[in-house]
Amino acid sequence: NHTSIGGLGSCVAEMIAKFGIATKLIKVAINDTYLQGASRTFLMERYGIDIKSLLRAIESLLGEKVDITEADLTTSRLDSFFNENQQEAL
Repeated sequence: NHTSIGGLGSCVAEMIAKFGIATKLIKVAINDTYLQGASRTFLMERYGIDIKSLLRAIESLLGEKVDITEADLTTSRLDSFFNENQQEAL
């Protein structure tokens, strides 16, 4: 689901092409590689799909800095929805 080949970004790119939408697409995805096992937090940061990577991609697309601080991110965490001991649904 998060890979650069055949993942969500590819689906979005297909829809953009299908409907002839003139826009720029930046994929935030895992490169086609073998992945290691570790905690969700570590892996998301390691492979560039964490919130900081998403913000950098948004800033790149917009051509300007977004006004989101580390404090803003701390108050809006999704960690409570996930449990590190819980298996990811496939």
